[in-house]
Amino acid sequence: MIIEGITLRPYFENAYILGDERTRQAIVVDPGAEPERVLAALDRQGLTAKLILCTHAHIDHIGAVTPVRQSTGALFAMSRIDYDDIDVQTAGLAHVLPQPLPPIAQPDRYLEDGDLIEIGDLTLRVLFTPGHTRGHLAFAGEGILISGDLLFRGSIGRFDLFGGNPQQLLQSIRDKVLPLPDATEVRSGHGPLTTVGHERANNRYILEMDRIISGELAL
Repeated sequence: MIIEGITLRPYFENAYILGDERTRQAIVVDPGAEPERVLAALDRQGLTAKLILCTHAHIDHIGAVTPVRQSTGALFAMSRIDYDDIDVQTAGLAHVLPQPLPPIAQPDRYLEDGDLIEIGDLTLRVLFTPGHTRGHLAFAGEGILISGDLLFRGSIGRFDLFGGNPQQLLQSIRDKVLPLPDATEVRSGHGPLTTVGHERANNRYILEMDRIISGELAL
């Protein structure tokens, strides 16, 4: 599998290109801005985008969906919950947007927990991981997890925006991330790569997870 991460400005958000070496077909995850750089990465790798996935509907993860979709003809998929929340989520962040969000047309497919995504020889499993937003998703493949804004190196996603819930977010990590092997690479929506094992042993939110979920420890 070919994996390339691209940190896009102005949000310093990590988009990912996952490519199948045999068919040269690719999945683009979370194209949040700078569509020209996403398209250039596909060209550089000799890949054809067949599918665009979004972990959630915040502007920094969906802002370039429309131009990438138009340029590649790729299908688009995300959770119905977060797609339905796009307007309210965008309104809440309007004060930080450099320009209005281009319209995001209806996805070609709505994703649910446990769905399998297959492009060429690539297979990703959809994980429903609410807490950062109401319909946040993560994508698990062989040895990797695309975590969106669920989990970062040494931290977790914010939960103070529309649909955020710290207990729910940590339950998502407990139930969907921690069962994965320790060697699983976690490729987050912001910041550097980490592993499930590193976060299990070092992430202070995970170490205090039970107390936070129970309400004993407030964030």
